[in-house]
Amino acid sequence: MLVQGAAGRFDHGGVATPSAAVSGGRILLSYSGRRHTLPPTDPVQGTRGIGLAVAAHPLGPFVRRPAPLVDYDGYADDPQLIVLPPQPGRAAASEQVWLYHRLSQSAQVPGCKQRCVRLLTSRDSGKSWVAAADNVCLRSAAAPGVCLTDTAEPLEGKVVTAAEGTQAVVLVMDQPDRAFVSAPLSQANATAPTTLWQQPETDLGLPSCASRPRLRSCCLPPLLA
Repeated sequence: MLVQGAAGRFDHGGVATPSAAVSGGRILLSYSGRRHTLPPTDPVQGTRGIGLAVAAHPLGPFVRRPAPLVDYDGYADDPQLIVLPPQPGRAAASEQVWLYHRLSQSAQVPGCKQRCVRLLTSRDSGKSWVAAADNVCLRSAAAPGVCLTDTAEPLEGKVVTAAEGTQAVVLVMDQPDRAFVSAPLSQANATAPTTLWQQPETDLGLPSCASRPRLRSCCLPPLLA
């Protein structure tokens, strides 16, 4: 269990939208934290950041990082942790962990005044993190040269392994027909993709989930689990 942070922390106003992964023999739990001091322009929700807590067991106790992973001026929310699974021929000196998250109403980060997806990466199983220089670009075949800004609320993020052994990142969004797939990952030295393309959910085995957008993460087939 992870409750709201102590007074003075960025998550003192509450915690939500958790995502868990196992890396380096530890349980990583990312979450959005709401600041207790609310800005006058938004007296209901306040701004949000992304935190990380770590435990040796799924039931805890979880120990929070002293500072948030993401601490912008807007609403950082909906983090999705992805651990890059082992692959023959791929260097595995330390396990990579990727964290995709939504950011909105930010004047500090270019392109995130409305909504965007941001990326952080770790090459030491979550001990240290680096933020990507650019926003994640979600594209569609209808407008291939444009990064979409109306789909940026990740519900689920996974690395998918196809039958022939290739791997790709899939992000499922909180809207019908909003699943995005990356190009195949490199087998030798995979890096977190920052461009993903919209894919019909029927191609991913999600035909029954379009009418239940808030519950679609539980509809993922075994291939994406």
